[in-house]
Amino acid sequence: MTTLHDLRIINFMVNDSSERLDTVFLALADPTRRAILERLAHGEASGTELARPFSISVPAISKHLRVLEHADLILHRKDGRTHRFRLAARPMKEAADWLEQYRQFWEEHRSLVLRRFHLDGSPGPTLHAWRLCSSATICLFL
Repeated sequence: MTTLHDLRIINFMVNDSSERLDTVFLALADPTRRAILERLAHGEASGTELARPFSISVPAISKHLRVLEHADLILHRKDGRTHRFRLAARPMKEAADWLEQYRQFWEEHRSLVLRRFHLDGSPGPTLHAWRLCSSATICLFL
């Protein structure tokens, strides 16, 4: 889990898009924070509502929320004594755009591998040991 000291260092560093991406991916690296974002994708929620499904303390959830807020992945407002949170789209879009570059890279190289081993239906010897596992990976079965 990210400490407050780490957040201060990150806060000092965040001044360009590359460092903003680092902050976003740091926030996304934790499964609890990803689950919080999944919940917020369905609409605004209070801190108490967000903490309910987890078997961790309220202060621990608060730390996760601060990390997400620092990465600009969530927006926070106070409604009386209740803290309300909602998803922020911009940082997720920036991360998705960055990842899209690498998806395109993989797709281009996947096509080259398929052609090289004649797995694309072209004539020539086939390598029966290869099987496509998904659009993103190729598995070797001997």
